[in-house]
Amino acid sequence: MKAGILLLGIAALLNTACSTMVSEKAEVCRTASVARVPAEQVEALKAQCAELKTTDAVQRGGLYLREIEGDTYLFQYLEVANRDGHGRFQGLEPTASGHRFFFQGLEELGAGSACMERIFYEAGAADKTPEGDVMRIAMFTELKPEKEKDYRLLHDNPWPDVIAAIKKANFRHFSVFLEEINGRVYLFGWLEYVGSDIAADDAINKKDPASIRWWKETDACQIAPDDAGDGMWGGMEELLFAD
Repeated sequence: MKAGILLLGIAALLNTACSTMVSEKAEVCRTASVARVPAEQVEALKAQCAELKTTDAVQRGGLYLREIEGDTYLFQYLEVANRDGHGRFQGLEPTASGHRFFFQGLEELGAGSACMERIFYEAGAADKTPEGDVMRIAMFTELKPEKEKDYRLLHDNPWPDVIAAIKKANFRHFSVFLEEINGRVYLFGWLEYVGSDIAADDAINKKDPASIRWWKETDACQIAPDDAGDGMWGGMEELLFAD
């Protein structure tokens, strides 16, 4: 969960039932989804994204691409004002199954909903006034199947000192979503940075004793993608962000 390593994201979207969280402004539904993009549709999807706009219910949202096992996947993140809001990106057409948040032709994962399961949320520095432009970060990694239970337990009961370190480092709205793809389990992370010097804050965070112990536990549960650098999370290609 090394949040400051990647500065590649900026949010993702969706429109289905989900839990609600209290934000600094209003009750917010934060959710993510994923679908495979057939190779012949990738360029059309990129072109379509240039024309998309959010509906009034959307507070922020974005679309990201990631290659997984040779296939291209679209990750979507969305924040809507309430549980019943039908906010989405206008122009994304419904699939035959009736899901309203996918570009037409995208394939669902498995037989059920492609809504990703959120397994962690921390408001962090949500009460802090940003010192400059808000930086949004989207991340991707794989979870070892034999370590899934351990990873879930850690995030069901995050250590108070680690939560304090996230806030001190000026990160907020840290969400981690989980999805199984082709029998393997993947994680999608999204958060914001609201400080003025992410390199300095991240350097301090990396020296935090509780965070170091925490990463030792979480790193043992993850399989770092090739572009993870010295961390455990890889990046995602941002197609669109709107707020």
